[in-house]
Amino acid sequence: MNTTHTRSLSLLGLSTLLALSAGCASTSKPGAPATPAAQIAPATVERQEKLIKDGYVALDAKSYDEALRLFTQAFELSPSAVGQAMIGDCYWVQRKHGNTDPRLLEKADIHYLKALALDPAHHGSNHALGRDLVLLKRPAEALPYLDAADRTSAGSSLASQNLLFRVNANIALGKTAEAEADFARLLKDHAGDWNTYDAGIKLGTHKGDQAMIANYKGAKERSLRQKKLSKAGYAALDAKAFDEAISLLTKAYELNPSAEGQAQIGDCYYPQWELNKSDTRLLEKANVHYLKALELDPKHVGANHAVGTNLMRLKRPAEAVRYFSDADRYSAGSILTAQNLQWRMDAYIALGKTTEAEADFARLLKDHGDDLSTYLAGKKLGTHKGDQAMVAHYQDLLKRWKEERKTAEVE
Repeated sequence: MNTTHTRSLSLLGLSTLLALSAGCASTSKPGAPATPAAQIAPATVERQEKLIKDGYVALDAKSYDEALRLFTQAFELSPSAVGQAMIGDCYWVQRKHGNTDPRLLEKADIHYLKALALDPAHHGSNHALGRDLVLLKRPAEALPYLDAADRTSAGSSLASQNLLFRVNANIALGKTAEAEADFARLLKDHAGDWNTYDAGIKLGTHKGDQAMIANYKGAKERSLRQKKLSKAGYAALDAKAFDEAISLLTKAYELNPSAEGQAQIGDCYYPQWELNKSDTRLLEKANVHYLKALELDPKHVGANHAVGTNLMRLKRPAEAVRYFSDADRYSAGSILTAQNLQWRMDAYIALGKTTEAEADFARLLKDHGDDLSTYLAGKKLGTHKGDQAMVAHYQDLLKRWKEERKTAEVE
C-alpha cells in the first residue's frame, strides 16, 4: 500500500526475483532452489540476480532468444524448478503476444515438465501445463495438473486463472456440475476478477443462459473502464496531482466496489504526507479508506499493513500491532511479509516488548536474511539493546546494499 509507488526491480533480492514472472508460470509459490541460497557463494547469487533481471528486461523487449539465453545461464548456476519455469515462460510469452504457433506451447511444456521433475508441487508449472493442455484441446490431460495447482493455490495470483481453466476443461468434458462448482468458488473468492467474468460468460454459453452471458459481459466492460480509470489515477498520483488521483480512483471504485479499490484511494494520502509530515490528518484520512477496505475484506494484507504503518507514524504502536499481526497472518507469498515483520518489531520495541521484537527479528533472519528490511531491523534492535557490535554489523550491510544498488543502477 504505502509502498505501491516505491517498488523497483533493482531493489529486489534473489528470492523475490525468482518469484516474479510477468503473470506466467513462475509467478507465486516458487519451488525452492536445488541448492539452498545460504550455500550459494555470494558472487554466484549476484551473478544469478543480474542474469534474471536482464532476462526479464529482454523478455519485456520481446528479445526472446536473448531472454532464453540469460535464463538458461541463471538456471545452470543454481538449478531449480523456478529456473526451468522461467525458461518455459519465454515460449509462453511469445504466444501471449500473438504468435499462435502451437509448437510454442509444446516447447514451453517441456520446461514446465522439467520443473515438475525437480519439484512436483511447483504451483506455477502445474498451472501452466494445465492451461496449455486446455489450449491444445486436451482437457482430460489438463485436469490433473490444474487440480495439483489448485491444491497449492492459497495466496497465489494464479488462483482465479487456474479455476477459470478448470471451468473450461470441465465444460469441454461435459462435466457441468464440476464447472458450476468451480465457478461458485470464483464468485465466492474472486468476485471482481476478470477470470470470473470470463468463466461466467463461458458457463452461460455452455448452458444457453443469455441473461448470465449479458450479466458477465457487462461486468467485464465495467471492469475494463475501471482499469482505465485506475491507470489514469496512478498516473495522476505519480504527477503529484493528488485531487485528480483521488477523483479518478473514487470513480474506479464506484464502478466495481472492492477492498483493493478503497486501498487505492488510501494510497493517495501517503505521498501527500511525505511532502508535509506535520499534517498527520493525511495519515488519518488514508486510514479511513484502508479501514473501509478491511470492512470489505478483513484479510487484505496491504490494507492491514498500511493501517499499522500509519498508526506507527501517529505514535500509536499498541494499536498498530493488531494490524501488523493480521497482515502477518494472511501474508504468505506477499512481498510485504518482511517489511511487515520489520514494522511489527519496531512496534514491539516502542512498547518495550524486547522478547517479541527478538522473535520477529529471528523470523526475518530465517526467511529474509538478505532483505533490506532485515538489515534495518537488525540496526534498530541492536540500538534498542545497546549492542554496538550488532549495530555496526547491520550498518555495514546497509552500506554494502546501497553501494550494490548504485552499481546496479549504473549498469
